[in-house]
Amino acid sequence: ALLGDWKDDAFLYVYGAAGSGKSTLFSKVPGAIFGLGMSSSSGGAGLFGTVDSSLFTAKGSRDFQMAALSGLRLVTCDEAFSTRAHIDQGFFKGFTSGEPQQCAFKTRDHFSMIPPRVVFMSNNEPTFMFTGDGETRRARFIRFEHGHSTIDPTLPKPDTDLFERDLLPEVSGILNWFLDGAAAYLAGERLSIGASLYVANKGSLSDSS
Repeated sequence: ALLGDWKDDAFLYVYGAAGSGKSTLFSKVPGAIFGLGMSSSSGGAGLFGTVDSSLFTAKGSRDFQMAALSGLRLVTCDEAFSTRAHIDQGFFKGFTSGEPQQCAFKTRDHFSMIPPRVVFMSNNEPTFMFTGDGETRRARFIRFEHGHSTIDPTLPKPDTDLFERDLLPEVSGILNWFLDGAAAYLAGERLSIGASLYVANKGSLSDSS
């Protein structure tokens, strides 16, 4: 998403306990670095935005919703669906394929755009079924294991000031970390994944087969 390079046409499904940091890492940090752009819930001129899961479950034309995402590089879909029963699978496949899609603003001509990369976030493990090898190949699962709660006495209480106190002052350093990874990727270096990420993908894909 940082490079605008869609060769690896993957999508992320991030899941785990409430208060585990999913929204901080995939919404607050990108929003602070790249700015909020036009989306279903925000206005502006940044590269990052949000979409509602109804985009993938609605029937009929989505021209206006898609057009509002033009120019964005990354969007998050919070509290994403945990079942594929009502998902428009054709639209979902097109959105995550990295191929140009048709859309239009109201009363304007249609135009082509490549949809932004999407990160689906949920407290629930993915339970949907994959219907083809293409979807399985593009899926990447990230599991957040450690949650926080203001209700459950067995879990630590969330640090509600963490982002503003510790992370926001460091956004320039986080961007440099992103850029280091982008430079390594452009140099042909394969980016490795951690053991827990490998286990999450292996388990989720196995359960979906």
